[in-house]
Parts: sequence; structure tokens; C-alpha cells
Amino acid sequence: MTLDAYQAALEKVGPVHLVAHSQGGWFALNMVKRVPHLVKSVVVIEPAGAPQLTAEDVARMGDIPHLFMWGDFINEVPSWKKYRSATDQYREVLTAAGKSSCEMDLPLMGIRGNSHVPMMDDNSADIATMIVGWMAQNQVAAK
Repeated sequence: MTLDAYQAALEKVGPVHLVAHSQGGWFALNMVKRVPHLVKSVVVIEPAGAPQLTAEDVARMGDIPHLFMWGDFINEVPSWKKYRSATDQYREVLTAAGKSSCEMDLPLMGIRGNSHVPMMDDNSADIATMIVGWMAQNQVAAK
């Protein structure tokens, strides 16, 4: 029911650039799969999983730029390891098909101390600048 409502909203306002967090990331990635013609780009911040993609899904998606952002503690929480694994599989399918995706793993980038909600952390302005910069770089591809 939620996915149907999300799709109906996109049909009214789309195509859009989706920026989503946590469970919202799962919903956003499902919209990319379901109605790719309504999505220009997608940013998911610590998404709570991702749908499985088929070759047909990826072909229908075109080249929608994807950004995946991860903060600290993912490997310390069993449920987040599972969500990360599902999201990594989604991204691997995109990459194997030559599609545009970027991952910002903040700890691997030397940025530490972020919670699950980086938009409320002390470095939230820096995180927002990184996301906006990525979006600006991908504006042409997103049309």
C-alpha cells in the first residue's frame, strides 16, 4: 500500500530527484525499480535495504545516477549488516551493467563520528555539501 501511494505521488509530481534516509531509502530504491521514468537521480542515506534487481529492471532504469551514503557502526549491528548487504547487491548489479552509482562510506573516507542520522550530527553541513556536490556533478546525466 505504501509503495502504491509513493508511486501515485511521483506520478503527480515527477520526474524527481529522490533523497531518502533509512527506511525511506528502501522505498526510494523500489520507486527507481518500479517507475524509473519518474526518477532523475536518487540519494539514499543509510538505506534499510534495497530490492533485488533483475537484468530487465536495470535495462528499464536507463542510467539514473545513484548515491549511497553510509556512516559509522554499520558493521556493529546485525540488522544493518543485512541492510548493507542487500544494498551492496543492488549496487553490484548496477555496476556490472555499467550504470552510474557512487558510494560514500564516510568512515572509509576518514569521516568518523556519524550516527544513523547524519543530518543531525555536528558535521551535518559538511555531509549536506558532499551530497549537493554529488548532485551538481550528476545534473547533466540526470536531465
